[in-house]
Amino acid sequence: MIFQKKIALACASILTLTSVDACAAQTTMRPTTNYINNLDAVLKNAKNNSNMSVIFPAEVPTSHVKLYASETSRSDFWAIYIDSTADCNGAHFCNVGYIMAQNKGKIEQIYFDMKTHTKIKKQSIMLADGLPAVYTPGHAEGDWHNPSLEWKLDDVAYMLTWQNGVNIKKALVTMANSAMHPGSN
Repeated sequence: MIFQKKIALACASILTLTSVDACAAQTTMRPTTNYINNLDAVLKNAKNNSNMSVIFPAEVPTSHVKLYASETSRSDFWAIYIDSTADCNGAHFCNVGYIMAQNKGKIEQIYFDMKTHTKIKKQSIMLADGLPAVYTPGHAEGDWHNPSLEWKLDDVAYMLTWQNGVNIKKALVTMANSAMHPGSN
């Protein structure tokens, strides 16, 4: 039991690269309703500050610790952070994942792999309605970057990222589709 709590804490905060491997066995999806503390208030604040639609996944990978929402928003940008501590506010060491949108944003098609010192093309995938997206696996690039999914819709670039886990690419696609089409999963 103590070991499971330590794994859950490590998964929540991604304190070391080895904790990422421990998270892999724990990826199952759960509805966000009543699961992420203060999410409704955070979404409302982002909607009030932004001129763009604010979307959020209807389901996210489960965690054994409480999760907390925070946001940053302005007229042409918003980000909803999901964190393992109430006062994290999206800081890398306690952030579990996030979704962000940038009006007239760009999506890079490559990332740099520190291990091989090469540029690697991101993986093309399709979301619901045939919407093209790109997937980037978790990787080190001066710091650890969680797996991410990026897509563009109506001149708005979106990025969704979450900690590593089993079938994380599938989980990110499910999250993105549930954000764009709530209730469809």
